[in-house]
Amino acid sequence: SCFLFYPHTMPPTTSPHSNVDTDSEMGNYFDDSAGDAQIPIDDTTDQGIDVLGFHIPMHDKPRLIIFIAAASILLVSFISISFCILLTSFITHLKYNVTFKEDSLAEFRVRGENVMGHLRKLNDIGLSFPGHGRTARGGYNASATYVESTLGVNPDQLAEENDSYFVYRRQYFNTWDYTVNETSILLQVNGQHLTFDEDFKLLHFAGSSPTDEHGLHVQNIVRVVFIPEHGCEQQDFDQAKEPFFGGDSLFVVKRGICDFKTKAEFSFANGANAVVIYNEGNSPDRMDVFSGTLGGKVNNGVGPVYAVSYKTAQDWKKLQEQQVSLEINLFLQSEITSIPTFNLIFDVASTYVESRTNTLPTVVIGSHLDGVSAGAGVNDNGSGAMSTLEIARMFRTRSIRAKNHVRFCFWAAEENGLVGSEWYVTHISEQERKNIALNLNFDMLGSPNYIRGIYEAQTSPIEAMIAPSQRIQQLFESYFQKHKISYKYVPFNGRSDYGPFLDAGIPAGGLDTGAEVLKTAEERKMFGGIANAAYDPCYHQSCDTIDNINPQAIEEMSNAAGTVLLELANMEKLAVYLHE
Repeated sequence: SCFLFYPHTMPPTTSPHSNVDTDSEMGNYFDDSAGDAQIPIDDTTDQGIDVLGFHIPMHDKPRLIIFIAAASILLVSFISISFCILLTSFITHLKYNVTFKEDSLAEFRVRGENVMGHLRKLNDIGLSFPGHGRTARGGYNASATYVESTLGVNPDQLAEENDSYFVYRRQYFNTWDYTVNETSILLQVNGQHLTFDEDFKLLHFAGSSPTDEHGLHVQNIVRVVFIPEHGCEQQDFDQAKEPFFGGDSLFVVKRGICDFKTKAEFSFANGANAVVIYNEGNSPDRMDVFSGTLGGKVNNGVGPVYAVSYKTAQDWKKLQEQQVSLEINLFLQSEITSIPTFNLIFDVASTYVESRTNTLPTVVIGSHLDGVSAGAGVNDNGSGAMSTLEIARMFRTRSIRAKNHVRFCFWAAEENGLVGSEWYVTHISEQERKNIALNLNFDMLGSPNYIRGIYEAQTSPIEAMIAPSQRIQQLFESYFQKHKISYKYVPFNGRSDYGPFLDAGIPAGGLDTGAEVLKTAEERKMFGGIANAAYDPCYHQSCDTIDNINPQAIEEMSNAAGTVLLELANMEKLAVYLHE
């Protein structure tokens, strides 16, 4: 437009390269303070503008205004149409491709939109395997391939052919795979069918009903035993220990204190043929029916393991106390098989050799990459894994060489009972294990009704790990305090992949935005959201898709994770800091 409309002088006998003082002439062109009649016109030169081959003298104002107005309309139209085309292209690109925005090298800021781009990929993967999600039988391998390609490695190539920033390996092991014939699931009480997924839920890895000479059969429960405590110790079952030969027995056990597998194994060992675990009823979030997993094949016997609400169990108990007949029928057909899977381990290459001697401490940052069979597992735990992935990608893009060694890990089979992280901790060399200074764990960082949770070291099940884990906790506290962001402490009870590290004498810390627990009114004041609603209403359900993610939570928590990692990675005398 400057070329088309810039006023210029066209002396008829002068070369185009003549030296013309256009700045001095501009004052004459537009200084009409004395009126149009006083504008000097130099008859020896044809002053004007050329527009697409048309010449307009400067003194012909009406034509000049019309041409400028028409050209402006055309220019604005062109810009508007171009903008719409570019915007449409951008939206399409954003939907189907992951693009990354970068900040200056002087600033380490994790962009939430980059993490969201990764999560869209995981969402697509998970939804491509209906009924299996991102389990080992479903989309786990595809999820792993996406992580590998994003970090510049191909496991089928030789090490020297891959990107040189990371030393990469897969750590293979076997885990349990679980399939259920959902049409077989039955729980009937006094002739009334309870509705699966509404009145009761199946705990993952529950076994099939027993068989007889005719095959699987419906269990007709003739003895219902309410375990008085939480079913975490043998003494809780002493009253049910006497032999009983009149038919199948059902043990009803309270939720809490220990994991579901422990309750089931004690129950089967003491004569149960089926188990129902009911919610505790000691808080608003411990009332309803719930989901869960046994974490793998149960020892000491097999049989259905169901979960019911607190009210359902109390109704049964009242009938029993009133000596009203309690007739319960159960049936379940399931299959548990062994299936191979693998952890993904990325070591920063520049410090890898030193980390394998006794001279350089290692910071392990990990998140589980698998999900449950229902849904795409985008919050649990795509959110933690993709935040870890984006931090690793930034390390690689910026070629960060920290003072301490950094190892990025993506765990398999967490939903089967922390199998991947436990396999890692127990199958690396003794020297490599000793060199691990700490573990950072990020599990569920994008809950829709989120809190900003820091693992509370004081609640560690391993007493010796409380003090060093508190030093990690303090770094997260400092980050949130510096940015004037509210936070709260969440239980550090071993429910996620930091558990095997604590068991091995390795301090840990991390973040979490909440699962099935209900947000309190006080938490609503601190974090916003909805009181008396779950932090994640889609926890372990098919609705855990990309629509279940809070982008603000992703932005805030992934930045806290990246900042604390970088601080620990560059900390002088890290062991002294943790254990002084």
